[in-house]
Amino acid sequence: MAATKAVKGFGLLAEYLVTAPSTYAQIGELLSATPPQKSRETIDATHMQSPGGYREFISSLRTGGESTLTFNFTPEGYQVLEGMFDDDDPATFRITLSDGSTIKFDGLVTEQPIDDIAIDDKVGMSATIQVTGPVTFTEPA
Repeated sequence: MAATKAVKGFGLLAEYLVTAPSTYAQIGELLSATPPQKSRETIDATHMQSPGGYREFISSLRTGGESTLTFNFTPEGYQVLEGMFDDDDPATFRITLSDGSTIKFDGLVTEQPIDDIAIDDKVGMSATIQVTGPVTFTEPA
């Protein structure tokens, strides 16, 4: 029987490009990540002779979707995200899985909230990133 090739979540990194082409820095103490959820729009191309009376569609634009990153609050991490929120230019992000595979994308930080603060819990923060352009997945070397 073959061993599983599952990849664990622990060890995940969320980084941003500091200096092109390959100097990345961690954003903060990452707790969870929702990688970009790519999607594709379609255009209805149905006509009077469409086979079997079924609608026909052709492909249209793709979108990289959004990514959400959740962290423990740290002043340093908050300042990084605040700088990205205030910048009109997209940042380059890299999510590295525990097996070394990466998900890279450019995006704009559209939300940078501090999470709800409770008397008996740590302070957290989250960032929502609107992807601009393609998302690339690279397998480990």
